[in-house]
Amino acid sequence: CWECIKCPVGSISTEYSSQNCSQCPEQHMSSEEGTACLPLPVINITWSDTSAVIFTILTAVGLFGTCMTFAIFLKNQDTPLVKASNRELSFFLLFTIALCFVLTLLHLTQPSKVLCCIVYPWRYFVSTACVSVLFLKTNRLVQAFQTKIIPNWFRHYVVDPRRQFLVVILLNIVEVILTVLWLAIDPPHEHQEVRPQTHVFHTCLPFRTRVGMILRAVMFSYFIFLSLAASIYAFKARHLPENFNEARYIGCAMYVLLISWFSFYPVDSSLEGFYTTIVACATALVTAYGLL
Repeated sequence: CWECIKCPVGSISTEYSSQNCSQCPEQHMSSEEGTACLPLPVINITWSDTSAVIFTILTAVGLFGTCMTFAIFLKNQDTPLVKASNRELSFFLLFTIALCFVLTLLHLTQPSKVLCCIVYPWRYFVSTACVSVLFLKTNRLVQAFQTKIIPNWFRHYVVDPRRQFLVVILLNIVEVILTVLWLAIDPPHEHQEVRPQTHVFHTCLPFRTRVGMILRAVMFSYFIFLSLAASIYAFKARHLPENFNEARYIGCAMYVLLISWFSFYPVDSSLEGFYTTIVACATALVTAYGLL
């Protein structure tokens, strides 16, 4: 005595009264009738999604504001005000802020092997570069008023404009070395999160082994250490005369940057799904606008 039953979820039968069911391939699901295998929907954010359009508009506005600021600084580069604000470091800071805005567009792009190796180091390196510039700008400002906050051996380097970029390079060389080791030993890679009968999500994972996890944690720790040092230094310099005081604005930018990073890192390290892209884009924009 025979009894007809439906094929289990994820398998199909193409013939009526067949005695066997065929399993659907990976990244496919069975139709409601159980007669055909259909591709799983991809839930990655596309450029036509509402959230992607909003992020793109905000990025375009931020890049436009950065370019306008750069043009104003360039036009008035020989004025005392621009010279006093350290125009060389200001130009470099505006360039790194523009790279922060571009990071949002990279997060919205479909992940690939090459893109994954770019996005993760990009965020760490650009953020560290911004923090190092703000640290030097505050040092130079405080030194101009002969405030004894910085060590004597460091003053000669932060006051001389020709050697400031050397200090910037030295502050960022740690991240560069760690990035090279990260990409050589255990680089970020593309990963497909498959939920049977539900969806597929393409994402980038920062590492495969414990070595990669340690290298990433060290890069994050160094960046946070430098950010906290810059924040504390800006806080100490907040009482300088108002017309010459960038420290309070730098402090505000550093607080925004730290909050955005403390929001991004746990989500990126432990959670999965399309909302990680939203968090990554939002924190990158908040950081960029705060610095601008």
